[in-house]
Amino acid sequence: MALCYFWTMRRVRSTSWFFHVALCLLAFAAAGCDRSPRSRTPANEIVAQLSAEPVTLDPSRAEDGHALRVLMNVMDGLVGYDEQGTLQLQLAESYRFSPDGRQVEFTLRPGTEWSDGKPVTADDFITSFRRAADPRTASRLGGTLMPIRNLQAILKGRMPPSRLGVRADGRKLVFELERPAPYFVEALTLPLAAPLRADVLKANGGEWPVTAPVTGAYRILERKIDRHILLVPNARYWNASAFKDRLPVRLLSIADEATGATLFENGKLDILVRVPTFDIPSLHRQGVLHSSPFMGTYYLGFNVTKPPFDRAEWRRAVSGAIRRREITEALQTGDAPAWGWVPRGLEGHIPYRDPAPRFAEDMKKVREAIAAAPKAVPAVLVSYDTSARNQLILEKVQKDVSEALGLKLRLESSDWKGYVRRMRDDPSQIHRFGWMAPYADPSSHMQVFLSDNSNNHSKFRNAEYDSLVRKALELRRGAERAKLLERAQKILIEEEAAVIPLFHYEQVFALIPRLRGFKANPSGVVLFRGIRKS
Repeated sequence: MALCYFWTMRRVRSTSWFFHVALCLLAFAAAGCDRSPRSRTPANEIVAQLSAEPVTLDPSRAEDGHALRVLMNVMDGLVGYDEQGTLQLQLAESYRFSPDGRQVEFTLRPGTEWSDGKPVTADDFITSFRRAADPRTASRLGGTLMPIRNLQAILKGRMPPSRLGVRADGRKLVFELERPAPYFVEALTLPLAAPLRADVLKANGGEWPVTAPVTGAYRILERKIDRHILLVPNARYWNASAFKDRLPVRLLSIADEATGATLFENGKLDILVRVPTFDIPSLHRQGVLHSSPFMGTYYLGFNVTKPPFDRAEWRRAVSGAIRRREITEALQTGDAPAWGWVPRGLEGHIPYRDPAPRFAEDMKKVREAIAAAPKAVPAVLVSYDTSARNQLILEKVQKDVSEALGLKLRLESSDWKGYVRRMRDDPSQIHRFGWMAPYADPSSHMQVFLSDNSNNHSKFRNAEYDSLVRKALELRRGAERAKLLERAQKILIEEEAAVIPLFHYEQVFALIPRLRGFKANPSGVVLFRGIRKS
């Protein structure tokens, strides 16, 4: 450790202090830590880390990635993604668009059942979609289904949910769309598009119980908040013949990275999903570290209604001050520094460009303004959800902004559930968040910052942005659509700088050697149905 410290201090003048201290600690971890599992979890059960408690496991209300990763193992809908991220038919045996693109007709598989033996019907889907559209449900992702006729008016309380443009005819389920939306079928992979039963909702006062009947490969047998979620195979799974030997899955709620790594080291975890940065060299050397592409963006958002970030030049100055590449180099996880908002692998992705030259004039003006009247600009609050990785990143951001602008940042963290509530009610001046693409289209990312989107925590409003995004989402993939997406991103991240993309994720896991069949698809979902232990 002494040699590493000496090497770091010798070079600190020429390069980033953060980068070399991180490397120093990484080297120390690699030399002195061995995270190889010492004992074994049960052979008949998969034990995986759940890195944060889901905000809710109600399919209509699920909004965060933690909930989606659980629900996509228990609720199959009309379509879904497989382990490779390929769109597959699930409870539907076929679908077709009308020639004008304004109607989509699905035909349900015959004989599919809920886990309690009741048949899956088209009416179950109508129950689900009407509930997601009902403003009383307060679905955070309801706007994703905006192309359905009358959905926008229903969400705003101007029409009853019964007017939603979806109808059943035997095994047929027909959607009427306000406008062509080529991405619409992929949006139906979300849990809020899975079927729900009216009898279950009625018996539970309109709520969907955690242990309710399911249509997926697993059902939730037990949930203990802040402890674990136990998934057991659904014997009536429609695709059970292809996945005969499903193992029960125990998801342990472990938010702290060090605790998770220790449990993995001691053989109490098969799958570590939040790998501490300083353990990466050791785990890599042991051959238990695995990574795969992930369609997500780690970003900082501004509350554009709060000074000083109600002025675009201040937002641009902060964006220009942050050295994104140094962050990703220190993390050592394969994340890519970001300039654009849309992540790698999706149409509209913009390769990384250094923002400092673009925002040099704004940085100069802000730096001079702060230097002239430092007491007039109090420390800016930056909020984030608690994790060692987030703290490391934001301390680096704090240092960069202070050095480049003289602007002081005050960091404040909270647990995931509390943080999400805060983001809904009163987002701080700067806030950390991540946005994953739950389906293989940029529409989810681009819709977040529409003026009327409930997930627009920045409170950003721009009529041109809204118009560009809505027009782009009516088009099929191609040059015209890509051009609109690029222009919309220019408004969002360069002209208005309402958001600062820091990097596009790479997902990293540590897996015990005897695990077989593990695969995380590009949406970040691990389907446990095909995982085995040797």
